[in-house]
Amino acid sequence: MIVSSDKPEGPYSKPVFIEEDGIDPSLFHENGRHYMLLNRGARIFELSEDCTEKISDASLLYYGFQKHAPEGPHLLKKDGWYYLFLAEGGTGDGHRITVSRSKELFGIYEPCPYNPIMHQNDPSAPIQRCGHGKPVQTQDSRRMACRQ
Repeated sequence: MIVSSDKPEGPYSKPVFIEEDGIDPSLFHENGRHYMLLNRGARIFELSEDCTEKISDASLLYYGFQKHAPEGPHLLKKDGWYYLFLAEGGTGDGHRITVSRSKELFGIYEPCPYNPIMHQNDPSAPIQRCGHGKPVQTQDSRRMACRQ
């Protein structure tokens, strides 16, 4: 489902339903083209110019580092690289964030040697089930991790 607005506070358009099975949708925009990513790895398909219709079949970019319940894909592009963030391991204990990268949007994604980049293995820690996130950079160039 997609809704849109010119302002974060709304008002928002009526929902448009995209016919593709999956959860955890994420949008990626590049050079006037629009894509939606969904779970079962990182599946991607192209959307129409106004993002209201699916115009290509879904294809798998990457099935994940851990290859266990990959979901919540997000794409970022920085310095010529596409960075693909995935939540892996299911939503219980062991939920984690992994990242891979590629020079091509549909190209081969190589896993980060430091995967998982965020996880929690201490059952007594106050933060648990660290999945679904990506880094952000503020306007003053501070970098931080952010949960979805």
